[in-house]
Amino acid sequence: MTDAPGISRPADPVQPTDPAAPYVQVRGLSHEFDLSEGLISRLTTGGTPRVLRAVNDVSFDIRQGETFALVGESGSGKSTIARILAGLLAARAGEIRIDGHAMAANRPRPAALRTAIQMVFQDPFASLNPRWRVDRLIAEPIRDMPAPARIERVHELLRLVGLDPLDSAKFPHQFSGGQRQRIAIARSLAANAPFLVCDEPTSALDVSVQAQILNLMRTLQGQLGLTYLFISHNLAVVRYMATDVGVLYLGRLVEVAPADRIFTSPRHPYTRMLLEAVPGTGLPRAEVRGEVPSPITPPSGCTFHPRCPLAEDICRSKVPEFRDGVACHVAHRAATAAA
Repeated sequence: MTDAPGISRPADPVQPTDPAAPYVQVRGLSHEFDLSEGLISRLTTGGTPRVLRAVNDVSFDIRQGETFALVGESGSGKSTIARILAGLLAARAGEIRIDGHAMAANRPRPAALRTAIQMVFQDPFASLNPRWRVDRLIAEPIRDMPAPARIERVHELLRLVGLDPLDSAKFPHQFSGGQRQRIAIARSLAANAPFLVCDEPTSALDVSVQAQILNLMRTLQGQLGLTYLFISHNLAVVRYMATDVGVLYLGRLVEVAPADRIFTSPRHPYTRMLLEAVPGTGLPRAEVRGEVPSPITPPSGCTFHPRCPLAEDICRSKVPEFRDGVACHVAHRAATAAA
């Protein structure tokens, strides 16, 4: 692993405590939002509680230095998971372990994780304070560092992301969208965070700029040993960035596999439907069937069965177990028959 010219490489926090264990472990993660009216309103109008289960018993691993991508239609729970891992939401149930440090549900993050996880948001203009100059934006995570070292670190980070140290005196509105996202990435690296949660980091950018930012992220990952949770609707971007892919539907993981296998041999009908809607995947083009049901009143059994061309009676009544990387009755039966 080589350093970029003139850039000091972040030290020990990037190295996993136990190289044999996954760097990030998520087990039984669940979260719900209470959409009910107030208690007094319910008592007077006879309303009933309304709960939206955004994330439902999600488990996955991310190995150190690799990228795990979450894909799925809007409302599948991708951003909720991202915000839970970044510490912006407290999970209602489940456990997250990062480099051996546990983040239990409804408890504050341990001190060891407060700077170990950083987030890169979708809209770089909205995520940067327009009243702060770039030097203050990037230095915010390291504001306790002595001034000379802090200034030098800001200049190092600007060079690392392809900007000039002189840009530190400018405001966010003086930059293009791609440059602002470079500043956001520099800020996320300021405290040597080894794990970045990236929530649609290129979707607000032009296509040519997207490619530049993705190449930068891959370069930084190779140089600094970064680990990414990557959220995206763009399957071409996912194919370029991801080591492994998790497919979400109505808050549940329906398939997890290495990226190459997801794109060449999808096992879940929903995964196949997503890929068939995208040109250039090698699969026959097909229209997307139906719409995502309401997560407040999801279908019984397998929640995908109203849209699934392979649905059977068992799919309508029994929730499929997540086994061998897929949650699908039909896929399980096919695997058993092949064995």
